[in-house]
Amino acid sequence: MTPLDTIKNWFLSLSTQDQYEVAALAGHFHLDLRIDGTIGKEPKIQLFLDYLNPRTLDDSEIVKRTLYIIKLIDFSFEGRDTEEGWTESFDRLLSMRAKLREEDQPTDFIDKQLNNHQERKGIWLEISGSWEAVKNHSLTNKQIGEWYFSSYIKRAKK
Repeated sequence: MTPLDTIKNWFLSLSTQDQYEVAALAGHFHLDLRIDGTIGKEPKIQLFLDYLNPRTLDDSEIVKRTLYIIKLIDFSFEGRDTEEGWTESFDRLLSMRAKLREEDQPTDFIDKQLNNHQERKGIWLEISGSWEAVKNHSLTNKQIGEWYFSSYIKRAKK
């Protein structure tokens, strides 16, 4: 199994809604700009899965994509992976709502975020915890390097 397969298996273990949220968050900064488009849930998830598919990639590209996606997911989870981050988020939402109210602007979106803040916090803490577990158990730099060089040796023997 390749390191990309490990990431793909983790991604597939998430609910469809959680897959969409991860793909949408990561898509903001993804190299494949189609992922960040205004496309629907299923196409976004499929494009993300396609990026994780190692079947047509050489080992070097698998490692490049693995390292990139690890950093991309870590960046996307920043602030969503700790209680402190969620407290800061809540305070930021309250501040934004106050500012919008001062400007007599609608606050529906922020109100919705505030109303389901605790639920979303629980979901994201769980998702980021599962990501950290997979990353620390199976996707360390050492493990990725060992996979690459063992593949290299196998290819050289042929």
